[in-house]
Amino acid sequence: MKDLKHRLYFTFADKVFGNADSKIFVELAVELINENIETENLIILAGLDSSDSEEREKYFKKSLNDLNIEFPEINDDLISLYAMQLAENVISSKLKPKDGLTKMSNLVFASDFASRFHPFIDLDEDIDYLISSNSTIFNNGLKQENIDDYIVNEFELFLAIEKIEDKEIRTKAKCKNCGVVMNPEYKSKRSLFNPFGKKGFYCSKCKSSDLIYFNTRNGRKELLEEIKKLTPTSSCFHWG
Repeated sequence: MKDLKHRLYFTFADKVFGNADSKIFVELAVELINENIETENLIILAGLDSSDSEEREKYFKKSLNDLNIEFPEINDDLISLYAMQLAENVISSKLKPKDGLTKMSNLVFASDFASRFHPFIDLDEDIDYLISSNSTIFNNGLKQENIDDYIVNEFELFLAIEKIEDKEIRTKAKCKNCGVVMNPEYKSKRSLFNPFGKKGFYCSKCKSSDLIYFNTRNGRKELLEEIKKLTPTSSCFHWG
């Protein structure tokens, strides 16, 4: 039943966040009936191929009630469920990379500009720049011939980060000088030539300003690898 609830919630989220056609409710109803999951309202929903969105949504809601599943709330939990399943679908080739990128970019607005989705907006923008002017801003390794691979890799990176226990990874940096991963300190660093101090972010251990930040693609990879050394997972990801 948990898997069924997940599928139903993802389908609802795809309509709300991913701008999917309401026919996805009909398609899911047909799938469930073929799996011997039948209710009166699911059977009606499966026959609404030529109906309108309002009618389909009405019977989708009725079908949830038949299955004793609460109608989903539009909240952070639903956004997280949708984002992680989107990533799984792109990685497993169930969804085309560019379609997945478009849907993920929509979540920036739905999530009130949550930082974890910003890399997808940056990548989407870079693809537009690449096509129009053969240049990029945020992703230096992006080329016309590796767009799909690049998108898939970004989804792999996103999913790996979402699954680790360290939820503060996005605020951290890696020091190039001493190699430690930490929350950098914002402070004034005095020197002989600047007695009043230069304000900026510094390593909390060795005070170096030579830091690798999470807001770059390579920074995310390096920080993730360091975190995985401390909390290894069984999943394997292929960085591109």
